[in-house]
Amino acid sequence: MGLVCTHPWHLRILRLAGLTMDLRPVATVEAACARAPRKRPD
Repeated sequence: MGLVCTHPWHLRILRLAGLTMDLRPVATVEAACARAPRKRPD
């Protein structure tokens, strides 16, 4: 699962709550897709 965070205040709340290490937010959908694990074809 990827988390796209486009508003700086959302990111600030995540940081204050200590969730950035678990959720690993990124700035764009493209960045989230690039970070997603790839399935190997069977």
